[in-house]
Amino acid sequence: MQVLSLLRVLALLLGLFLGMSPAHGPALDQPRPVAPVLREGAAREGEIAVRTLERGQYSGLKEPMVLLVTDPGEWEAVWRRHTAVMARPRPAPAVDFGQEAVVVVALGERRSGGYSIAVTGVRLKGDQLVVRVRRQSPPPGAVTTMAFTQPYHMVAIPRPDRPVSRVVTEEAP
Repeated sequence: MQVLSLLRVLALLLGLFLGMSPAHGPALDQPRPVAPVLREGAAREGEIAVRTLERGQYSGLKEPMVLLVTDPGEWEAVWRRHTAVMARPRPAPAVDFGQEAVVVVALGERRSGGYSIAVTGVRLKGDQLVVRVRRQSPPPGAVTTMAFTQPYHMVAIPRPDRPVSRVVTEEAP
């Protein structure tokens, strides 16, 4: 039993050393590359095409949220809040708000790694914007990063052609 506990601690320390050391990988405040959840520009029937702006684990967005951003001032404010925890904040990704809007989903702060959130589809339903998301949690007993994380996904969509009164989420199958 003690050997198993020691092996878990060693595996955790090795993961922390390899995954979080700037000399061996990306800094904690830099997003890690992720595979697209929905093929860029593609949409399922009835859905709006999406373009991932950024997805990651570390953010100043510490509360759960789903937000539709339709103007540059609001985008800059959201981006400043998102990058407030970063040692070297990056400029916001370019968005043409005459043609596009941004959907921001954030899972909220978690006490460890192993959590994620991803936009898997977006569609207009009447005056509502329905954002399909996939939330993941670590399985019980999983070895995870022992650091606070704030999973998020930001996507650009074509600007809605009608007013949106509400943004709702639904779980992806």
